[in-house]
Amino acid sequence: EPVELSADEVLIQNQPREGLAVAVEHGVTVAVDTQLTRELITEGLARDVIRRVQNLRKELGLNLDDRIVTVYQADDELAAAIEEWRELIMAETLSVQLSAGEVESAAAAQEQIAGHALRVEVQRAH
Repeated sequence: EPVELSADEVLIQNQPREGLAVAVEHGVTVAVDTQLTRELITEGLARDVIRRVQNLRKELGLNLDDRIVTVYQADDELAAAIEEWRELIMAETLSVQLSAGEVESAAAAQEQIAGHALRVEVQRAH
C-alpha cells in the first residue's frame, strides 16, 4: 500500500564522492573535481614564477610596458614547469628572452615556490 510523506518527514543530505567538492544553493548542486593533475600543478608553479617576476619588475622600477630579459636558476622540477609554460610566462611578464643560467646579480630575487628554490633576475631588454 502506498505511503505518503510530507516534506518535513524527508531529510536529503549530500554525500560527495571522494575528490569532489560539492555546494548546494537554491536547489542547484555543483560538484567540482579537486584532484590536482600534473598539468594543474605545473601551471600553478608557472603562475607563481610569473607573480615573482612581476614583483621583481615592480621592485626594480620598470615600466608596465618595458620588455625584459629573464634568467632563472631552479631545481629540475621547477625548471621543467617553467619550460612547459614558457610561452605563458614570457607573454605575462613581457619577457623577450627566458633562459636558465647562472644568476649572480645582487638584484636577483631568491624565493621558495612550493618547496622549490628559485633565483631569478630581470633586466630591461635593449
